[in-house]
Amino acid sequence: MKIALVKPSTGYFGNPKDEFAEAVMLYKMSEKTQLLLRDKNPKLYSIVQKFDQDELNLTYGLEPDGQPKVYRDRKGLVRKVEPGVLMDTIDEQRIGEADKPKTIELQMPGDNRVLSAA
Repeated sequence: MKIALVKPSTGYFGNPKDEFAEAVMLYKMSEKTQLLLRDKNPKLYSIVQKFDQDELNLTYGLEPDGQPKVYRDRKGLVRKVEPGVLMDTIDEQRIGEADKPKTIELQMPGDNRVLSAA
């Protein structure tokens, strides 16, 4: 039996590529799904966050000083980085609000299951 190095985002898929795609979808969909992913699996959340930022950097490029031009906000929207604002500051803002304890419930359309994370 093989054991995954990173806990899957859900128990639905058995294939690692499908699991990763599901985690990316959760990260990009909304604030609720981002928090659900982060609370259930912080390590996978960090991997997906870096993967997503790398994709954005490839698509939109970097500033001359190496800073990203865009980032994905908590709602899953791509936003332009304001001049003079460092990504470290944006990361603190993105994570800071999310670190407050919350209970999140999510129900996918057409699915009777309710996923929740405290």
